[in-house]
Amino acid sequence: MHILIEILAFSVRTQFATVKFHRWLKLPILDRLSGFSTNKLMYDKLNSLVGGYVQSHLDAFDASAAPDDYIDAFLAEISKTSDPRSPFHASRGLDTLVNACVDLFIVGSETTSTALLWTILYLSHHEDVQARMHWEIDKVKRSLIAKSNNLTKFDPKVIGLDRDPSVADRPSMHLTNAVIHESLRHASFTFFGVPRLATEDLSVGGYTVPAGSTVFANLFWIMNDPAYWSEPDKFDPDRFINPETGEFEPSERMVQFGIGQRACPGKVLAEQVINSMSKG
Repeated sequence: MHILIEILAFSVRTQFATVKFHRWLKLPILDRLSGFSTNKLMYDKLNSLVGGYVQSHLDAFDASAAPDDYIDAFLAEISKTSDPRSPFHASRGLDTLVNACVDLFIVGSETTSTALLWTILYLSHHEDVQARMHWEIDKVKRSLIAKSNNLTKFDPKVIGLDRDPSVADRPSMHLTNAVIHESLRHASFTFFGVPRLATEDLSVGGYTVPAGSTVFANLFWIMNDPAYWSEPDKFDPDRFINPETGEFEPSERMVQFGIGQRACPGKVLAEQVINSMSKG
């Protein structure tokens, strides 16, 4: 467990420097001063840890049996792959599997915990939003549905907390969804996307991007552009609530997990965990 804590505590502090200055960080002294060597050590430890789980699955793997989990499904694909150019082929496939599991762990734990911390912080500073969100959560848990929408008319004695909200309740929890989205937008802690490589010369917005350039998507600006967002510096979950229906309305400019085929692979997992924990 201490290995995981070390990794999560250090990874965010060094990831930008590692990407931006990677050509220089391998030089003696600089690798230690920049944190590159420590960062590499942390990831080597995590790769070793995950590799042990992959090896235990590999030792017990039965290609004729239905896969029990993600690792088994990946191993099944490796066993069927004969094309040496495929990322699923032989030892390359095992390396890909380890890297994929590491990615899922990082995006499913560090990013998720950071999102929850920001949500708790915002709610502690906006008690009115917190009260409304609490009311909505309790509404789902009530066994007796009140006839009035006036919060002051609810009698705590008749509230039956017969079950906790689940993922199935998510579509009906409009304010809770809005609070989570606004927290992710306002904090924008993933302020840029992962690096991409321009494979050819491009012209974007009047600027030339030469082939071979490293490109980052400015996620922060997409989610805080004042041309689209009214008062982007203000924490306002109601911006995601339709004023006529009172229902949650997502925005296509919410790109905290990226977009398209190369979006964050842990998007669904992170969203479900954040949503479930926020209701707790």
